[in-house]
Amino acid sequence: MPGHEHHIAMTHQQFVDQPEAWAQQTNLLSHGFEQYRTALDALPAEQHRPLVTKPSFHRRLTVFTLFDGWGTVAQTHLGYMLTNEVNSFGQDLQKLAAWACVLKTADTEVKHELLVEFVMPLATHALNLPFALKNRFAFAAMRLSDEANRISKNETCKLKKTSDDTKAPNTWNEFWNYCAPWSSCASVRGAVEEIFPDLKSRLRPIDTHRDRYVHRIPQYLGLGVLETASVEWDHNKWTVKRTELPALDLDEIVAVLTPYHQASLQAHAALCALANEQLQCIQVLLNQPGSSS
Repeated sequence: MPGHEHHIAMTHQQFVDQPEAWAQQTNLLSHGFEQYRTALDALPAEQHRPLVTKPSFHRRLTVFTLFDGWGTVAQTHLGYMLTNEVNSFGQDLQKLAAWACVLKTADTEVKHELLVEFVMPLATHALNLPFALKNRFAFAAMRLSDEANRISKNETCKLKKTSDDTKAPNTWNEFWNYCAPWSSCASVRGAVEEIFPDLKSRLRPIDTHRDRYVHRIPQYLGLGVLETASVEWDHNKWTVKRTELPALDLDEIVAVLTPYHQASLQAHAALCALANEQLQCIQVLLNQPGSSS
C-alpha cells in the first residue's frame, strides 16, 4: 500500500542519525565490560568472598500452627532474604575490585561511560548494604524470637506481638528485648552491631559521604571522575560548585566495606545459631504428650 511505504520511509529517516551514535557507545561499553570480566577472573584468591549456605528448617507443612509461624519467619528472613543479601554483598565487593583494575587504565571518556552504566549502581548498592543488613538482621532476630517466645511461653506483658513484617520497634534496644530469653542473643546482637558500627568519630571520606547523603549516594559522589563538583541551591538557583571533599575510589570503598562484609558473615552464623536453639526448644515442646502441633 502506498501509505504504508511512506510510513516506513519516514520512520527510517527520523532515526537515521541515531544508530551510529548508539553503536559507538555500545562498543565502548562492550570493550570495557570485556576487560572487567577478564579482571574478575584474574582476581587473587584473597579477594574472593565466601558464600554462606541457605539454612534449611524442616517444617511440618501443616496449616495454621505455631510451628508454621516460626518456620515461615525463619525461611523468609534467614533462609532467603538475609542469605541472598549477604552473598550479594560479597559478590559486589569482588565486582568492585575488578572494576577498580579496569578504571585505573581507562581513558576518561571510557571511564565516564563505565561509571554511569555499570559502576555507580553497583557501588550505590554496596555502600547501602551494611546499614540495611544491620537493621534486617535485628528485625529477623526479633521476629524469630517473638514466634518462639509465644510457643515456649517466654513472652512478657511488655512485648507486643510482631507478626507484621512491615512494622518495627521505635528503638534499637527494643529489637533485642524479644531475644533476651535465648542464650544466643548476646552473640547475635554483638555480631549485628559490628556490621555498621555506631562510631563516635566518623571522619573518613566514605563515612562523610554516607552520612551526608544517606541512601541516595548521588552520582557526583566521585569514584575518581565526578568528585570535583557538587550541585547546590544558591541565590534561588542551582549552581555547580567545586567541592573540597576528598575523592572516593573503588579500592577505598572495597577496603572499608570488607570488614562490614566479614561482620555480616558472622552475624549470619550467629542468627543461624539462634534459630537452631529456638528450633530445638520448639521441637521438644511439640513432642511432649498433650501438645498441639
